[in-house]
Amino acid sequence: MDLGEFTILLAINFDLYIYYLIFSFFIYLTIYKKYYNNILDPFIFFFIFVFAFCFTNILFLFDLGEISFFYFSNYIICQISFFIGYSRFKSYNSKIKLIDCIIKPIKKDNSKIYIYFLTSLISFIILQPIVYVVSGIPLFMQSRWETFDGSGGLGLIDRLLDVIRFILAFTTFWIFFSFKKSVSLYILLFFSFLFLVGTSILNGSKMAILDYVFILSFVHIAFRANGWNVYNIKIKNVQNFLFILSFFGAFYAVIVHYTVNNVEFGLDANDYTNPIYGFLLRFVYSGDVYIMAYPNNVLDKLQWYNPFIGMFRNIIGMLRIIPWDQIPKDIGFTLYDYFNPNSDIPRGPTMKFDIFGLFFFNYFGSIIFSFLVGLILSYVTNLKLRIKADFTHYLAYSLVVYYLYLLPINPPVAISKLFNVFVFFLLFRYLFKLIKYSAIKKYAL
Repeated sequence: MDLGEFTILLAINFDLYIYYLIFSFFIYLTIYKKYYNNILDPFIFFFIFVFAFCFTNILFLFDLGEISFFYFSNYIICQISFFIGYSRFKSYNSKIKLIDCIIKPIKKDNSKIYIYFLTSLISFIILQPIVYVVSGIPLFMQSRWETFDGSGGLGLIDRLLDVIRFILAFTTFWIFFSFKKSVSLYILLFFSFLFLVGTSILNGSKMAILDYVFILSFVHIAFRANGWNVYNIKIKNVQNFLFILSFFGAFYAVIVHYTVNNVEFGLDANDYTNPIYGFLLRFVYSGDVYIMAYPNNVLDKLQWYNPFIGMFRNIIGMLRIIPWDQIPKDIGFTLYDYFNPNSDIPRGPTMKFDIFGLFFFNYFGSIIFSFLVGLILSYVTNLKLRIKADFTHYLAYSLVVYYLYLLPINPPVAISKLFNVFVFFLLFRYLFKLIKYSAIKKYAL
């Protein structure tokens, strides 16, 4: 079923969809209530928000007879298996959520944080415009994936920018809330924030600004662990502001997307080409992969390939172990091509862990895979890893946890981004040490 057909079903049976949506949010909020702090917790979006909409789509389609019991039962059992895996490891302190209690008081080393901030800012200012000049601005393309499709070295820059963007946002928030600031530093921080937000919108991701709410959450956790509670209200106010700003940014991106694709939209409340509907449908389409893969057994019609390549295809392609043109497409892109055989635009739904497991490992294998995904996530985020009382270690740990949250959403992308963290953070840390050493040597003379 393509998304257009689903939208028609949704319009006809809207009351039924709302009923299942309320039921799904109640189920997920109840099951995972002890694992999140507040509505702006990253856990809310990556698990409860996304998977509540996914579950709603599954219930909705199953009720209408559009998907078989085979797929419905697999989805339910995989979700249960994931939860069993995720609940396997308990927090060292049940009163402290997520990763709070693994953090020992972090030693203040302002010079180190300044160097991370300035290095990431300069690198980001240089690299991001290069992408825009060479490949164009993703926001004004039919698909933001076109930016790096067949772009060679630009794909490498994109991977590096992923890591730099996180470091820059993390250090910007850290300095803003905890350092004594001169006027010049205020201006620099403000410029950094505007540049981050502006490029996030230009990069075409509908909810990219929401990422900064999540990054700020990691900073907040570190501050609480250090007893810096004086910043709590300020941080929550900024989180609320960013949360609201993210919706305006997403709505603007939807309008631009309509314009680029030549959609003649109006503002009539009953007009389904109204961009407001497009914006709201983005939430519904959080589970678009189920809409496209399950009805009419489309998933079974796709060509199976080696699961190792499926999981590590981005890394294999980046390292040129196998040429890109010989690597099978991502399953989500393949699904899009199935419904749009004449399109050459690289796009498609994100491949959730249960569908990934079902496609590569069949029914029972997907259940085991779901359990392992939950187990890995539980081990890292529920405090089984301890880190040193050092800013660099906490920054690296935050990067790992941040991208590990993508594992249930899109396993291959999560693995790829974790690889980016491992490689490029080490390179960035080497650059940091080189700058710090040069500064020490200069002032020692």
